[in-house]
Amino acid sequence: MSIKNIIVSLFVFSLVVSCTDCESLAYYYKNKECSLLISNNSGGIELFAGKNPFTGEECDCKDSFRWYGLYQNHMDIGDTLIKKKGELFFSVHKKDTVLKFDWGECEGKIYK
Repeated sequence: MSIKNIIVSLFVFSLVVSCTDCESLAYYYKNKECSLLISNNSGGIELFAGKNPFTGEECDCKDSFRWYGLYQNHMDIGDTLIKKKGELFFSVHKKDTVLKFDWGECEGKIYK
């Protein structure tokens, strides 16, 4: 598959998912996984970059729907963001505190 086809496919997927219902968004987030020692909080609300604290490899946590970014004011360089597959929450581990952010409610229904 060419890079152009991949880009077009990702664009179409993002349009479909961005216009979907709460069930689809909950499924999308439940299947995301990210472990990141934050070294860059881009100032935007879509990308946090750093190293995976378990593997030491460079990585980023792209978030097309901006869930992580809603809480970026609670994240600092040196914090660890962890989102495990199968869960609808992520946590931010600071030196002395762990903050938990639930995906929570969508159109009046609570998702867990």
